[in-house]
Parts: sequence; structure tokens; C-alpha cells
Amino acid sequence: MFIVGFSSRPGRVKDTYRNLKEKGKCVINTVSEEMIEAVNAAATDAPHGVSEWDVSGLHEAPSTTVRPSRVKESVFNIEGKVIDIKEFVDHQQPGMSIAATV
Repeated sequence: MFIVGFSSRPGRVKDTYRNLKEKGKCVINTVSEEMIEAVNAAATDAPHGVSEWDVSGLHEAPSTTVRPSRVKESVFNIEGKVIDIKEFVDHQQPGMSIAATV
């Protein structure tokens, strides 16, 4: 079991959080130190609809049991499904997205 946390930020929610909420499936990719530049590029706050594959230069590969793709260069991948989402509304600040764990 894995717990993924998302912190609040002004405006829209992060695409990763939205995808987990809408699709209920994910791939957790473990990366090596040699991939750090590409991973940092993928973590930029790009507008919704901009592909992290194009930004990072990493390559998309099919997963085995879930629809979301895995990172081809990843050292280790874990395919999973969302069991529960907890949104911490009491921590919400005006103009901020909700903090949550998945």
C-alpha cells in the first residue's frame, strides 16, 4: 500500500491528483539518479493538456494491468488502483486547492 500526498496551491489542482481521482489507476515509477534532470522537467507546472513526455524527453511504455502508461526508462514500476481519497478541507485556505492524500 502506498500513500501519495498533494499539497495546496493557488488555482487549479495538479493533473496527477485529478487523474487519480478521475481514473482510479496509476503507475508509480522509481527513477535513477541519471534521470533526475528529466524527472525535474516533468515536474514543472505545465498547463493542463501539455504532455510531460514531450517536456521531459522520457518515453511512454504500456503497463501490464492498468491503463496509465509507465516510464520506459524507470528502474522499477508499481501499477496500482486508488482505494480511498482523503481531502483535508479544514486545511483549505482562501484561493488554494484542497490538500489531499490518495
